[in-house]
Amino acid sequence: MWSEVARARVRGPLAPFADGFRAELDRLGYRLNSRESKVNEMSRLSRWLDARGLGAGDLDDEVAGAFLADFGKGRRKRPTLLALEPLMDWLRREGVIAGPAAPGRGPADDLLDGYRWWMFAERGLAARTAGRYEGTARRFLGARSRQAGGGTGAEGLDAAAVTGFLLEEAGRGLCPGSLRGRVAELRSLLRYLYLAGVTGCPLAAAVPPVPGWKDTAVPARLAAEQVRALLDCCDRASAAGMRDLAMLMLMAR
Repeated sequence: MWSEVARARVRGPLAPFADGFRAELDRLGYRLNSRESKVNEMSRLSRWLDARGLGAGDLDDEVAGAFLADFGKGRRKRPTLLALEPLMDWLRREGVIAGPAAPGRGPADDLLDGYRWWMFAERGLAARTAGRYEGTARRFLGARSRQAGGGTGAEGLDAAAVTGFLLEEAGRGLCPGSLRGRVAELRSLLRYLYLAGVTGCPLAAAVPPVPGWKDTAVPARLAAEQVRALLDCCDRASAAGMRDLAMLMLMAR
């Protein structure tokens, strides 16, 4: 039950911002347990800052990296700055911490400029909707560009990358409504990339739908051989097959 989720307590220099960060996580669509997990991360960071005599205004990527290095000692999987991204971005927008130096235009900027124009001129989207769609496109392409060491992020784009991104979004604990929004945003970008000739096939078909949430009674458990049979039916060489595989994985979460 949602009421049974413990409310994280934040002590130290970040304590005055805890409720504001909760509101931001609610806006982003985090479920209650995932939201409090993020506030717990904020709490650990705040105590770490306090122990070193640092205030909220001293926080930047370098300080956050030092905290993560300490926190990750002895752990099999070391945390990265990506985990603190929602908190750091929100603190910057609120003016609590300094923003990073403004970057120059990167390879993806011309691509995103074209996407923005297409959303306004061809699809007639409202500015707020287009901004949300562009934000998802920037995160998706930016993550791929960083992994590849450069480029627009659209190079070599395939169905596996599309479904992998959506599964990562589901892993953040987004509520079904927010996850459906990510599906719509990703399909819009992929439709544009195909129409603009950036991708050679319509990858929007590879985006799996979010499973329906009606009639949510727990179904009977499938036998192991039935699960294997379902997975074996998914053609991993095709966009549709990757979509079906991702949908099965989402339903199993």
